Order: sequence, then C-alpha cells, then structure tokens
Amino acid sequence: MQSNFNFLTEHWTFLLDDARQVESYALRDPRAAAIYARRTLELSLKWLFANDTALKQPYEKSLAAMIHEPTFAGNIRQGLFHDIKFIHRLGNLAVHGDQTISSQESLKATIALHSFLGWLSRVYTRESIKPQAFQVEWVPELRTETPILTTQQLDELQAALKARDEAAARAQEKLIRTQAQLAAMQEQLAQLQQVKRANQKTIGSQEYTEAQTRELIIDVMLREAGWDPKVEDSEEYEVAN
Repeated sequence: MQSNFNFLTEHWTFLLDDARQVESYALRDPRAAAIYARRTLELSLKWLFANDTALKQPYEKSLAAMIHEPTFAGNIRQGLFHDIKFIHRLGNLAVHGDQTISSQESLKATIALHSFLGWLSRVYTRESIKPQAFQVEWVPELRTETPILTTQQLDELQAALKARDEAAARAQEKLIRTQAQLAAMQEQLAQLQQVKRANQKTIGSQEYTEAQTRELIIDVMLREAGWDPKVEDSEEYEVAN
C-alpha cells in the first residue's frame, strides 16, 4: 500500500494505522482526518513522555499539557511546534465544534503530522529513519472507495477510540508493575538517550512552511472564538504580538 507514512516501521508500527487513516480521509472527509491526526499526535506524545527521561511529566494527562510542557516545547524547532499546535487546534474543532473543516486544512494537518512523525522516528530510532518528502499525489481523492463518515459515525468513532485507548492504558500499567520489567525498561531508556544525542547531531535543519502554518492556526483560533475570517471583508486582520 503506497503511503507517506510507510516509514513507520519496527516499534513505530503502533502509529501506522492511525496515520494512514489521516492520509486516507484528508481530501475525502476533513473532519475524520482531523480527528485521526489529533489522536495520532496524542499517542506519539504519550510514547515520548513515557520513554524520554529528559522530559518532565506534564501537570495533567492531556494533549495540551504535553504540548506545552517546557522540557518538550523548549527543545523542538519552532516550525515543527507550530505544526503540532495546528494539529491540536484543528482536532479540537473536529471533536468539539460544529464548524466545517476544509480539505486544505485537513491536508495541511496530514503534512504537519508527517513532519512530526518523521522527526520523532529520526531522533528516537537507533538506525535513524529518513522519510522522503511528502507526496500529495499519494493522498486518496474523493473518487476512491472509502465512504465519508456521517456525524453519528464520527461520534461513534471517537467513543470507540477513547475506549480502546483507555483499555490499552490499563493493560500497559499492568505490564510495567514487575521489577524485572522496570529494570529492563531503565536500560532501554538509557540506550534511547544515547541514540537521541547521536541522531540530533546529524539531523540538519528542515524547511517548514511556518508562515502558512501560523496563518492557518490564526484562522482556527478566530473560528474557535466564533468569528469566521473567510467571510467577505474580513480577510485582513491585525494580530497583536
């Protein structure tokens, strides 16, 4: 199966199915794509905070708290951080709002997720993965077979994903209770830090469409506040620093 997320191999396969769903729905069902993008981001950050001992645990177990935890937010490139915030905000609109999400926004979220997961896999894999540039032509279009989800189906999807995540979290907590598992985990975490430091030295700066991402974030924030910047005579606005 051709996909922009096929680089998610080895211990990243737990993210692969959801990432492919984001890509699958990006141009056909923007709301579903935004929901899956937010979920994939949350799963990846939960893994990161569970495995990178250099990160402090956030004050609460929420996606927003993980994103803005200083030990994470302060050590990630600004362009990539804008991508993460955009996925989060668009996902919130999809989950909690009743506003229309455009295919442009969901495609941007898909590209942003590709950038973040590419960074994650490059930094935290012993033999650093090098994902290729995002290929828009690989994103399925409306003529493909997968049906667009109804509002009821999306609500049911959210409930099912939440239940699945909670069950997985309970199972994971049970698995890590033994001393032998904890000792093995500490050794793995120490090795992971070595891999992280080595990979960070070799990964060069990447180009991010930071201005475009920031503009999309502003649009989403304005819509969260109840004002649509796309209506006539409202395209130009000033944002205070």
